Amino acid sequence: MGTSIPPPSVTPAPARAEARASVEEPREPAASARSEAAEVEAELLERAAEAVSAVEALRELEEAIGEPLPTGPVAVPGFEDTVEVTVTETVAVEVLDASQDEYAPDSEAEAAEEARIEVQVEAALAPVQPAVSSNADAFFTAESPGAEPHRLGDRFAGLLSLAKEAAFQALASERLGKTMGSAQGLLSAALTGIGVGGGTAIDEYGKDAALGGVMQPVLDFLYERYWRVSVQGASHVPAGPVLLVANHSGALPIDGPVLQQALSRERPDLQEARWLAEDQVFHAPMLGTLMNRMGAVRACPENALRLLDELRPVIVFPEGIQGLSKPFAQRYQLKRFGRGGFVKLALRTGAPIIPVAIVGAEETAPLFGKLPAGFLGLPYLPLTPPPLPARWTIRFGDPISMGELPPEAAEDMSQVQRLTERTRESIQGMLQALLKERRSVFAG
Repeated sequence: MGTSIPPPSVTPAPARAEARASVEEPREPAASARSEAAEVEAELLERAAEAVSAVEALRELEEAIGEPLPTGPVAVPGFEDTVEVTVTETVAVEVLDASQDEYAPDSEAEAAEEARIEVQVEAALAPVQPAVSSNADAFFTAESPGAEPHRLGDRFAGLLSLAKEAAFQALASERLGKTMGSAQGLLSAALTGIGVGGGTAIDEYGKDAALGGVMQPVLDFLYERYWRVSVQGASHVPAGPVLLVANHSGALPIDGPVLQQALSRERPDLQEARWLAEDQVFHAPMLGTLMNRMGAVRACPENALRLLDELRPVIVFPEGIQGLSKPFAQRYQLKRFGRGGFVKLALRTGAPIIPVAIVGAEETAPLFGKLPAGFLGLPYLPLTPPPLPARWTIRFGDPISMGELPPEAAEDMSQVQRLTERTRESIQGMLQALLKERRSVFAG
């Protein structure tokens, strides 16, 4: 910024009259007076224009930095010893009083011309009002459009108000997008269940990747906002083939996809986990097709071996349909783990067993009764309300050690039964610990 323009020096009229009287110079002709007035007028207009330019530059700088500049001497970096810049708030120019000036105009026309010049000078030196856009109304007073900015605190409050409004609009737009995505996902799920929707590209187990992408907004909402799933001990899951053995709970088989989502979120470094669905669920009308397209694999030793050969985590529910058919009064009480098929798989392949406890599914879909459903090829239809917003907790336990048992131990039913019961006790212990820690079914 250059040096400021000093206000033009104009001697008061009485002082000029005394000075001219002491000199006792003869009065100059009218033409000479008008010439001198014209020079004074040109000089005043030139200085006024320069002053206006300086004021405009100062105001633009103030608006850029967001606060008023200090007045008084200001040192310019690099020129501290030579140049000082003085910032002044206004530039004042004295207007001559014609009644006391001996060089007053001789006619009314000349007086009117001088008055016009004075008005131009005053207008040129008036503060320039900045243009106010509709988005910055919060920074200015309501009394007069284009008024000076408020203090720094008021301007910060205005910025905060604008930021809140922008964030609300963005959030509303994001929520609308998620709502539309969820509605589309639910529609696609319903159409897939009746066999008229979904994509054409499915993997060798029946999963439809396109349906998974459409259903993801629904899964995100249920996982993050509705059930508010919390996960513990996900670091216990090793890379490579592993058997995740979990309790089956609730009247609806939704614990499989929720556990798969938990592992994919907590351990993205692992391959995608797949869960094994018992025949009663896998072949159920509509539900079985939907589960299969979302990633469920029919529970059988052949499919489990193929998944482990692909170095995937495999989710197993040893209770089977018995876990889903427990009445609400027997919630979180584990049923028998069958004949220990998962232990045989672990012994034959060397895959570790990770016990998993799931709390929250029993209250999400409590079983209040069973309706006959033989005509649908199902053992029963569960009498349950729509999924409730119970809070879920998933805990991964420590691996179950196989010791030094060789693969041939899979044929030793005593060893298989021992490891099966050990896994069951580990899951039951984690369930009891989680239930003691839980303060509320819905609050967690």
